[in-house]
Amino acid sequence: MASRNELIDCVKGVAILLVVIGHMCDTGNFLFSFHMPLFFIFSGYFFKLKELKRVVTDGFKRLIYPYVFTSLMILLFWLTFDIFRGGNEFSRYLILVLWGSGSNSHTSIYFSDIQSIGAIWFLWALFWCKIAYNEISRYISNRLPQFILVLVISIGAVLLDRYYVNLPFAILPGLSALIFYWVGVQFRKYNESIRLGKLELLLVCIWIAVAIFSSMSMARCYYKCWPIDVLGAVGGTMLLYRIVKLICDWKRIPFLVWLGNNSLAILCFHCLEFKIQLLSRINCPSYLMLVAELAFCIGMTMLSGMFPLTRTILGIRK
Repeated sequence: MASRNELIDCVKGVAILLVVIGHMCDTGNFLFSFHMPLFFIFSGYFFKLKELKRVVTDGFKRLIYPYVFTSLMILLFWLTFDIFRGGNEFSRYLILVLWGSGSNSHTSIYFSDIQSIGAIWFLWALFWCKIAYNEISRYISNRLPQFILVLVISIGAVLLDRYYVNLPFAILPGLSALIFYWVGVQFRKYNESIRLGKLELLLVCIWIAVAIFSSMSMARCYYKCWPIDVLGAVGGTMLLYRIVKLICDWKRIPFLVWLGNNSLAILCFHCLEFKIQLLSRINCPSYLMLVAELAFCIGMTMLSGMFPLTRTILGIRK
């Protein structure tokens, strides 16, 4: 049986595979209904109150440095491309890097036409989410007032992004994710002491309904029906957690643990490949494209783990 931390690593390992699959294949709302909320939930699971300076410093090391590294690789590629092939892709991608938007289709009045930098929007969003929740916890320890404030901020961020402005560096998606981060904190506190039972079953049923009938995109703060979509995302996360737990109770799978430990690096290389469009230049069936994408992301993560600099920047573990 896997330890508690290894179990969550396995869940994250499966989830990062689903992220890549969701970007490569048309899965409708099935995967998008829970796979990004899952990472915020399990980040909240490991929350520890820290001094603000420490949160910001750790956030830069673990989240912003990988963002900068991936962005520089994208810019270097397109600069080289422009020099030898002509064009202005470098200047276009420079704007995307400096804005850090996660979607091409914001509905806001201001800056809705800013194009997406890709999957690494998540790094900025988690950075802001961690800071915001840490400061909320510093001044409000009571669960109910804390929940109300998290709820207000999350809904406010969704409404701001949807109807008014698309802020840079995924600030609003990060604040909207506070509700999932809070769920993760509660899951850590109460999972050991209570059986979720009928509530968990209800959440899974809601997730099934959401996956079929609703739609959501955390990257652009879009929720077709916010309360139901949020509950569904929690239900989908719980279901995946229980499935992976059954598997890990039967047999430990080191590769899933490794994937979970290195999910951030895999996300970065997935974004890098998407933005430099290497595999899209190859004419092959979609299933082979998916295999090639996974091989690229995992292979580059393994390769980067061999070098101290990239291993440190991307937080790669053996």
